[in-house]
Amino acid sequence: SFDTFKELVQRFPESKYAADATLRMRYLVNALASHEVHVARYYQRRGAYLAAANRAQTVIRDFPQSPATEEALFLTHWIGSPAEILRSAPMLAGDEYHPSHTDDDRA
Repeated sequence: SFDTFKELVQRFPESKYAADATLRMRYLVNALASHEVHVARYYQRRGAYLAAANRAQTVIRDFPQSPATEEALFLTHWIGSPAEILRSAPMLAGDEYHPSHTDDDRA
């Protein structure tokens, strides 16, 4: 629907429907941004900080004019950026975690 509203505004900027289409496009963008922040909060509560940070970064990058950007910035500040999370995360791919090792190997 966003593309249809956008086409209407571009092709018929003087139409009596252009202003309403612009408002509806803004609403759609804000709804998408709000949903991304909602999902980021969900991931935060579940302890999936990298996923939460990625969702917050999506809002900041893709919806910078949305009111939800403020909360996304807060989440990014509180959680950290995806790069910061990856740098501080323990590496779980080490040999001691490889499935071929037995419990005796880890002791």
